[in-house]
Amino acid sequence: MPENFFTVWANVFQIGQLEKNETVLVHGGTSGIGSVTIMLTKIFGAKVFTTVGSVEKIKVASSLGADKVINYMTEDFAEKIAEYTQNKGVDTVVDLIGGDYVNKNYQIAAKHGRIIQVGMMRGAPKEVKFNAING
Repeated sequence: MPENFFTVWANVFQIGQLEKNETVLVHGGTSGIGSVTIMLTKIFGAKVFTTVGSVEKIKVASSLGADKVINYMTEDFAEKIAEYTQNKGVDTVVDLIGGDYVNKNYQIAAKHGRIIQVGMMRGAPKEVKFNAING
């Protein structure tokens, strides 16, 4: 448990400089890192979006404080974030997944947004398309 809190604090607050009233998307919202990210960012006044992979996990992520929960099995998170933010994107993305999420993260990050790559569960992306950067 302490490792989860340290990882989130160091990456999201110290490196990522998250501020009150900003928006956050955390992938894997019911994982250890994801759960702590939802709780801490919500406590510090952020609007929190998350991705999960089942109906049961939607309930868990909502109970942790997520404002919007996206089931990546049935919804495209990039489309949902565009909808939720009126195409402005999110200020911070916390990604444990990697792989095909990386390019979508660049697509949905707000102008001056930060992408915190904590893990690569799906491996490294085959290529990164920096021209997708929002703003």
